[in-house]
Amino acid sequence: MKQTSEEANYSAQNEEYSDDLLLKALDDAINIMVQENDFLRQDEFAKAVDLLPKKTELIERLNALITASRDKKEMSAEMTDAIKSMQDKFNQVSEENMHLLKGALQTQATVMKILVESATQDSQQGYNRSGSMVADSSRAFLSLNNQI
Repeated sequence: MKQTSEEANYSAQNEEYSDDLLLKALDDAINIMVQENDFLRQDEFAKAVDLLPKKTELIERLNALITASRDKKEMSAEMTDAIKSMQDKFNQVSEENMHLLKGALQTQATVMKILVESATQDSQQGYNRSGSMVADSSRAFLSLNNQI
């Protein structure tokens, strides 16, 4: 049976915290974002979207473990360095992820604009007395909300 993100979050909050679990959660979050970034670079947007539920689950688990780590009083210097290194890698990968996601949204907006312009041009027919294009509303077959 597949665990929902709420169940995973509850599970992470209630499991015994360990530094190793935090490192594993950081590594899992990094790996899913690297995979998503690869899909976004290859313009495989559908595959990137398919990763969203798993990515959400892993980030929620990571957040729960980070919260639990704040309650821990001591951590070895070796573990502190390992976590710091993973945190730096996470920040780098997540920054790239945000950049690629913004690019994907811009691409989507451009495609929608081209589709709308193409559809409205198809519905234009002729010129009026002032020389402006006249739209034939009987041929206008597409209406989109530009807020989508």
